[in-house]
Amino acid sequence: MTILGHVVEPPLLSLLSSTNLPPTAAWTAHPASAPRVVPDTEPFSPKPTYVPSAAAAERGATADPVVQLASPRLATCYLQLGAGPSSIRGAGAEAGGHKLALGSRLAHLSMQVRRLGTREFAVEVGVHDARGVRGVIRLSTHKKAPSLHARDPPLLHLPLAFPADALTPWAEIALHLPTLLAPFAASRPTAPAPGSRATTDAQGRTEVARPAPARAQMPGTQWGGVDYVRIYANCRIRRVWLSEDGERTLDSLGRARKEWDLYAAAPL
Repeated sequence: MTILGHVVEPPLLSLLSSTNLPPTAAWTAHPASAPRVVPDTEPFSPKPTYVPSAAAAERGATADPVVQLASPRLATCYLQLGAGPSSIRGAGAEAGGHKLALGSRLAHLSMQVRRLGTREFAVEVGVHDARGVRGVIRLSTHKKAPSLHARDPPLLHLPLAFPADALTPWAEIALHLPTLLAPFAASRPTAPAPGSRATTDAQGRTEVARPAPARAQMPGTQWGGVDYVRIYANCRIRRVWLSEDGERTLDSLGRARKEWDLYAAAPL
């Protein structure tokens, strides 16, 4: 059973919009997280006592309110929609609180996000192939090269970079998820030592823990669906959505396409 198991999916599914009230109603947060809705014209400061001035609006800020996630620890600051691996295996709700996987078959994941300064940021997607074999795809700003970790479920960890000289700090991350199944099927990750399992957190730290099979089962290339989406600190989020065909799906909306555009608070 999944969240969308009895739903006929439209070609475009909005998962989060910062202009909805409340914007994260369907999402759950790690107990240590404190997501906030803020005006993007308010400069970010890690100091909780900082009071921005009215004239301090940042260049390239969007006109809309946005969801902010900020923490020095990525692993304990995130928003999640859909159950992660332990809940899907029947181990009960995770820190995020979800018990059911999302269950969407839409293949394109897109999000409008802004990294907070030079702080690290990561996004993670739980997927499965047509046989139901699961994998995790994570993109992190601290990563320098792709890596595949033989854990349960296996983790494909990819680098994520934001343009340094763009007119705006906002970026649209667009992922064609079926394409990212190929490295699981094509690669043979180094197995953990006998009787142990390698695990990696959102900050790239690796540790060897409890016993596990020496060979992780890898997803194949036939697309199955999305189990969950997890967005870590440190970022501001305007919108997150799934679609059947990426930009082509948005272009088919006609005038409604404008709802998916970002508008600057002031001329660039």
